Amino acid sequence: MNQFLTKIFEIYNQSRSKINPAWNWEGIKNTYERESELFENIFQRSSTNRYNFQKDLLINSLWIASNVTDSYLKRPNCYYCGLMFERADYFNGIVHIDHFNPISKTGIHSAGNIIPTCKDCNLLKSNLSDDELLTIFRTPEKFFSVKYLKSTETKKEKLKDFSALFFQRSAGGEEYRNAFKITIYDQRKHQDDMKANYRIKWQND
Repeated sequence: MNQFLTKIFEIYNQSRSKINPAWNWEGIKNTYERESELFENIFQRSSTNRYNFQKDLLINSLWIASNVTDSYLKRPNCYYCGLMFERADYFNGIVHIDHFNPISKTGIHSAGNIIPTCKDCNLLKSNLSDDELLTIFRTPEKFFSVKYLKSTETKKEKLKDFSALFFQRSAGGEEYRNAFKITIYDQRKHQDDMKANYRIKWQND
C-alpha cells in the first residue's frame, strides 16, 4: 500500500461512523487504483486551506475525490452542457469542480454538493443560486430587471439558455415535460438535443 493509499485508509477508518455503509473501502480502493493520479489531484484540490471552514474536511475530500474520479471512469462530461472531457482536461483547467449550491450562499463543501463542470459553465453560473437560475428560466424579465443590469444582451441570452440546462437538472420529470410540452418518450432525446444545441451555439463544439 503506497503512502497516499495508507493516508486515505486512515481517514476512512477514523471516520467510518460518519460514512454511509454503502460507501465501502473496497470501492474507494478500486476507484483509486484505476485512476490514482486523478484521484490524488481531486483530493488535493478539495482539501486546500480555502475549505478549512468545512467540518470533517478530509473525509469530505476523500468522498469528493472518489465520486469525481468514478464519474470520470464512467462518463466524463460536464454536468450541465454535456461537453465530453479528455483525461488531460482534469489537469489543465478545463474541468472545474463546482459547488452546485454556491458556498457563498448556503452551500457546503461536501460530495453531495460537488459536480464536475466545464470551465465555461462554471464561470457563467458563478455564484447564482438555484432559485436565481430557476427565476431566469421562468421569468427572465423579472430577474434582469433587478440584476445583471450592466450585462450585454448576449450575456443575458446565454444565461437564459444556461438556465434551461439547469432547469433540466433540477426539475422533476413531469414539470420538465410540461414546460417543454413533450412526452416521457421524448424526454431523453430532448435533453440531449438541448445540451448539444447549447454547445453549438455558445461553445462552437
